[in-house]
Amino acid sequence: MRERDRFPAPSYRRHSSGQAVTTLWGKDLYLGSYGSEESFVRFRAVVRQYHGERQTVDDLCDAFLGHARVYYRRRDGSQTGEAKKFERSFFELRCIFGSTPASEFSLEALTEVRLAMIGRKLCRRVVNQRVGRVRRAFNWGAANGFAVAEAHASLATIEPLPAWRSLATEHPEVKPVPRETVVATLPHVSPTVRALIEVQYFGFMRPGEAVTMRPCDIEQRLDTWLYRPRRHKLEHRRRERVIPLGPQARAAIRHLMDRPPDMALFSPAESRSWWCVRRRTRSRSLANSAPFKGEPAPDPARRAPRTEFTTSTFAQAVAAGCRRGKIAHWHPHRMRHAAAMRIRSEVNLEGVAVALGHGDIASSLIYADRDLERAIRIAEELG
Repeated sequence: MRERDRFPAPSYRRHSSGQAVTTLWGKDLYLGSYGSEESFVRFRAVVRQYHGERQTVDDLCDAFLGHARVYYRRRDGSQTGEAKKFERSFFELRCIFGSTPASEFSLEALTEVRLAMIGRKLCRRVVNQRVGRVRRAFNWGAANGFAVAEAHASLATIEPLPAWRSLATEHPEVKPVPRETVVATLPHVSPTVRALIEVQYFGFMRPGEAVTMRPCDIEQRLDTWLYRPRRHKLEHRRRERVIPLGPQARAAIRHLMDRPPDMALFSPAESRSWWCVRRRTRSRSLANSAPFKGEPAPDPARRAPRTEFTTSTFAQAVAAGCRRGKIAHWHPHRMRHAAAMRIRSEVNLEGVAVALGHGDIASSLIYADRDLERAIRIAEELG
């Protein structure tokens, strides 16, 4: 057994002292200040020393993931979800070609990886995204000491799967959710989720922007309120996102503005507590006893809820409300499509770009489908 096979590949980590540290053959090596360019240069030298002349695809993936966990960060230093997406994108690659020398990875091998993704019933768009991430990893490796220059050049020639002309399934087109469906769901969710749904709908914002609202992020003017999300989709491009809150959006959250400035407006813990009290009150009422008052006792077997919603837990809460009310399932992202349709029909396409925070009109065309009713009216009048 070779010396390097007895130890895992070096990983870039943060030490409690604030330095970057890695482990080579069982010995910790300090690289300098965590996140500095000097530490990255030293880490790449350690990686080259560990790999020697034979660098496998697994080695490349491990090294790139160490880079991704440091590189893909928000302004406040927290990680984005991009590193997790790369981990999922490397699943088929590592299962099939993990022990293959990275320099021998070819276009035919990447095509086989793509077929494995299609075999897992991933839709065409997801397959193209994951193949693109694999290519980015090899591009990074070619620039950071891995002998994959020829492999990277061959992978650049692969074409994305075209729509309806491949074995991959097509994801159904996202349609705007009708306002009637949203209103019908509100009685079947907690007051916290109800306010979250209403402020997202009337604020024309993304679910990720709505779930992170705090009182300190909202400027309360006499004429309107301005919400500046601390995290948003285009912050890595140094774009500021300012969301005006109209009368109905303000009414949805006005009763929540008295909490501490840095506390999330929408708390999963409050939502769970409300459901616990409601269930216990209903059960006691059925037993002809006094209604339950106060907070329910915590259950040690259950995981404590988060301090604020995420886009996933928000979608799960909406889905649970749809099941309770026996309503067709819908996702919070569809409310943004509905907002685009509403703004385009009542204002114009430029208004869609301004209200939804798009950088250009082309992005607005993705959300704002053509208004069928307007087309019918024009056809009746002019056709």
